[in-house]
Amino acid sequence: AGERGMSTAPRPRVLVVGATGQLGSVITRKLIASGAKVRALARHEAKLGEFASQAEIAAVDLRDVRKLTEACRGIEQIISSANNNLGKGPNSPTRTDLSIYQNLCAAARNTGVRRLIYLSSRGLTQDSPVDVFRVKWYIEDAIRRSGVPFVMLRPSAFMEIWIKEILAKG
Repeated sequence: AGERGMSTAPRPRVLVVGATGQLGSVITRKLIASGAKVRALARHEAKLGEFASQAEIAAVDLRDVRKLTEACRGIEQIISSANNNLGKGPNSPTRTDLSIYQNLCAAARNTGVRRLIYLSSRGLTQDSPVDVFRVKWYIEDAIRRSGVPFVMLRPSAFMEIWIKEILAKG
């Protein structure tokens, strides 16, 4: 123990999946500000540049299991807000989101991640008429069955983040 009973053990490394998204970028900045060791993961390396001086960066497409597994090495916990809620066609949430979370769960399990925190949504059902909510229900189910310890956060909408997409686009 260090001064005043503070532990001198190294701080655990946190992987933020979706680190450049609307919510993920807020989470990443707050973790960095708190002194956490952060590895920020997103698809596009250019967007990760904002975090390059303060965190490790991992430009990884979640469909690439090999690179995703490498990004999970040395990680104690994952916080994920990644989604394709605004995606269309082949990138729509109904075509991509469940499989990318199955990949994330496999990578987390195979590298000994101790906790997966998933930012989900309130009031999900398997038969929801809203496809995004239905997909999130299946993602939660995949996480529950993955064998990785988990926490599901189910907030209602983050209006301060989505307001510009819904009411004031652009």
